[in-house]
Amino acid sequence: MITRAKAFNPEAAGITVNKHELRPIPQSFIDGLLNEDGSNLSAAQKKAWQNPEYTN
Repeated sequence: MITRAKAFNPEAAGITVNKHELRPIPQSFIDGLLNEDGSNLSAAQKKAWQNPEYTN
């Protein structure tokens, strides 16, 4: 995927492996998630939904 991005996008020259592969999940999406019983997710559950390297 990075090879393709670099081949077709000159601005992608600065992309590095294992750093720019995931994008953050929007906080508004995570905030809208509920547990099966309809209760809100805890802070720890919300953090678990986020992609690695990003904070909530």
